[in-house]
Amino acid sequence: MKGRLGNIVIAIIFFIFPLVLLLMGQFVWEYRPNVILFPWMAGVLLMLSTLWLLVRAFISPVEALEKEGESIGFSDDPRSSLVKRLLWMASVYPVCYILGLLMGLMLFTLAYTSYHRLPWWQRMLSVLVVFIIVYIGFYTLLGVSLPIEPLWTR
Repeated sequence: MKGRLGNIVIAIIFFIFPLVLLLMGQFVWEYRPNVILFPWMAGVLLMLSTLWLLVRAFISPVEALEKEGESIGFSDDPRSSLVKRLLWMASVYPVCYILGLLMGLMLFTLAYTSYHRLPWWQRMLSVLVVFIIVYIGFYTLLGVSLPIEPLWTR
């Protein structure tokens, strides 16, 4: 779905979905404040971004909106096919289960950025960002209990 309607629908979905999950986490599942703090920060940022997308969907010319749209899975790069994207996404869970969440996500990030031929500095920066977000952000600062140990040490 391209054009004005597609942008409006996507913006509404990206606004409602995190809002519902955050409200359920807060009031239904009753997460502790230190656990729900980061999701609230990320969710509010996502919802503010989608409000901007919604405004753009109403004020931008239809031609500009259609030009920005791209059908999923269609690309000149053979590494970006829909099947390959799905395989990459399906590999995240087994890798993180076997190697532990931290090491698995870092290895996945390095492999994925290498597969897409990013420069080495961007690969290492991506791995560092994953480490900071997962270990320092979630595990250390927020105190979220994550399965960061490899399978053979659990």
